[in-house]
Amino acid sequence: MAEDGKSVTVTYETGGGNELARVEVTEFPDRTRYGMRADAAYVQTLLGRRSPYTAAEARWVALLNEIDAGDEETLDFKLWQQFPKTYAGSVFVTRYPNPPLVVYRFTKSAQAHLRAIRKRSEHPANARVATAMVTRSTLERLSERISEAVSRQRAFDGIYVASAGQDRATQSVLVQVVTTRSDAQAYLAAKFGPHVRTEVVGDRVECYLERNTSM
Repeated sequence: MAEDGKSVTVTYETGGGNELARVEVTEFPDRTRYGMRADAAYVQTLLGRRSPYTAAEARWVALLNEIDAGDEETLDFKLWQQFPKTYAGSVFVTRYPNPPLVVYRFTKSAQAHLRAIRKRSEHPANARVATAMVTRSTLERLSERISEAVSRQRAFDGIYVASAGQDRATQSVLVQVVTTRSDAQAYLAAKFGPHVRTEVVGDRVECYLERNTSM
């Protein structure tokens, strides 16, 4: 939103070529992500506030940030160190007005860890456990393997790797690619294993590089 409070500046990106693109205007993207009311008429009433949140929403967001910077950051690493063969990383469940939750996942015996986690947590009521299929150690090794391969070459048979990183929500390593091939997912899964997930971010490498080097 511009300073005049009336006009909107839109940033527009495409992957080049014949790729279809959609422009979506979201005043406060976090509101949508958190499940808060985000329709245009309501958002307009918030523009005069110092915060894009109501008082209750601001308290909710503050609690989420406190958990993120405190419990989750500390316990996630310690649990991985303590249980490298079964710990699968943590994920947040954020759906306002329900309390924000951090879920610590294990590939087996998840419930057996809950009491100890809550005892070490500053926000025990917001801690949960769940069962996952892939350990954090597995994703770390896969991410390193892909990074090493990409450091030697970024393109594989017409598939240019733009980035790669862990996506705990989907228990995979997300690899963003630039390609015209329709089988990028199958190709990279065959090359790196079943825990790879691909996302096509463009179909022309030169356009992708120009767009991202100019940002």
